[in-house]
Amino acid sequence: SYMLALERGWIPKGNLNDDRIVNSCHREDEGAFVCESNRDAPEDSLRAGMSYALSEEGKDPRYIYDLHGNDLYDEADTIFNEFWDSRRAQGATCDFGGVATLAETNKTH
Repeated sequence: SYMLALERGWIPKGNLNDDRIVNSCHREDEGAFVCESNRDAPEDSLRAGMSYALSEEGKDPRYIYDLHGNDLYDEADTIFNEFWDSRRAQGATCDFGGVATLAETNKTH
């Protein structure tokens, strides 16, 4: 979240033209981040975020209630990242009620 990024010093207070912000935005545009589930999130909370994303895409979320453990978290990774990636240009965030976060990928070009 924006506030967490401020607290951790990832985003400096006040100056949104700071090189760290600009560079992070460029890295995001180049696909350097993925949206993934928080492995410490309760399964019910995870399902709520997944259900939201699937419903917004016009997909039936009922199948996620049969998933548990790693299968659930792995599916959440896919759902959250696809939703965020397809909508981030319009301002979508990777949060889903606090059960997802951006993670930097280790891409080599």
